[in-house]
Amino acid sequence: MSQLILHHYPNSPFSEKVRVAFGIKQLAWKSVQIPVIMPKPDLMPLTGGYRKTPVLQVGADIYCDTQLIMLELEKRAPRPPLLPTNAAGEARALAMWVDRNVFWSAVGVVMGAISDQLPEAFKKDRGEFSGRQFDSDKLKAAVPIARDQTYAQFALAEHILRDGRPYLLGCSRCADAPRPSPTRLARFHGGFHGSRS
Repeated sequence: MSQLILHHYPNSPFSEKVRVAFGIKQLAWKSVQIPVIMPKPDLMPLTGGYRKTPVLQVGADIYCDTQLIMLELEKRAPRPPLLPTNAAGEARALAMWVDRNVFWSAVGVVMGAISDQLPEAFKKDRGEFSGRQFDSDKLKAAVPIARDQTYAQFALAEHILRDGRPYLLGCSRCADAPRPSPTRLARFHGGFHGSRS
């Protein structure tokens, strides 16, 4: 297998998911730490302008987006699988839901709480990336809405669990090999835990 090179920064929650997957699969990998904010002079030419984190490099192939990176790791190292073999589609949908819906509503809560403490360079960078001004007062004011959105996502999970199943996919081990579920990998998102345990 070609060498796996992860372009990331330490406190990126999406990068943490990939690093955990490397550990689960016991894959050797190299680390290239990139800046949290622009400029990213070594990353941008490599990705053709993609600035998000993480990026996986395997030889001349570049993989941008955590979901795509996870699929590539499954293809290159199928054992142990990250997804239950008898519910892979459901697990991918669940991971996408956590990454897109749960995580981003939780980010609204966290950013509202810490926006005054963030460096000005970070605020400027994220404002330029999003196309709107990073406004700490607006973020604080939006915390109740973001909190409600986050709770609504958890209420949906509770609704799924009403049938008595202990896990969203029905069982802790939905196939023959032990592995973390997408929701267990999702716990490494900063919106779920302030620190890893």
